[in-house]
Amino acid sequence: MLEDLLDSPIAFHRCLALLASSVAGGVMLSQAVYWTKRSSGGDGWFYKTQEEWEEETMLSRYEQEGIRKRLRTTAFWKEELRGVPAKLFYRIDMQELRLALQASMRKNPKLVSGKTTNKIGEKPQALRLTETTTETTQRVGAAKPAAHPKRRSLPMSEDFALTADMEQFAKDRHVREPRREFEHFLEHHRARGSLFRDWAAAWRTWVMNCQKFNPNGVAPKENLVEQRDRLEKKYGIG
Repeated sequence: MLEDLLDSPIAFHRCLALLASSVAGGVMLSQAVYWTKRSSGGDGWFYKTQEEWEEETMLSRYEQEGIRKRLRTTAFWKEELRGVPAKLFYRIDMQELRLALQASMRKNPKLVSGKTTNKIGEKPQALRLTETTTETTQRVGAAKPAAHPKRRSLPMSEDFALTADMEQFAKDRHVREPRREFEHFLEHHRARGSLFRDWAAAWRTWVMNCQKFNPNGVAPKENLVEQRDRLEKKYGIG
């Protein structure tokens, strides 16, 4: 159980936290660098929903939006809306990131080394997100409060189906064809191999996003130019 909880911690770089102006921003930027290097298209661009960001970093929607607002003022953070309904893609310009890091190192040569040393002079270790615990739990021998095991994210089961409650949730939000929308939901996440702790909650999020990006019974249809202009204004993308 403990091994599962501590599996694959997120690498966290102190120098990126300085560039992002916060620890949380450093976590999100670190993940963006990770995915930029592993983009499926080979051009650095990758697609990620707010739910996926939260799944990976535990940053809420509002925390993400605040961090992105700060990062959009930099030269290395790139965002782009693509497709209809529009999807938000990200990329880190690695050359601009190097320049920003070099400038940061000149201002803070000791803080951006990305290393931390313990009090008895052992070898420095890379700082990881799992180290950002409270002072009481960092002390050797300190009692740790019992924690409820966190549910693991799982792929969609073969028997996952649209229940009456799930259909009513969509109807209450003016989705004209909940069953058809549910088929789109299934096809999208099966194709991407998505993982969620709660697939019913993932469906509710999908429905809420339909209200934002898909004029399916919610508002008069926009043409492609109007929809793109509205979304670019909302997300602050020039």
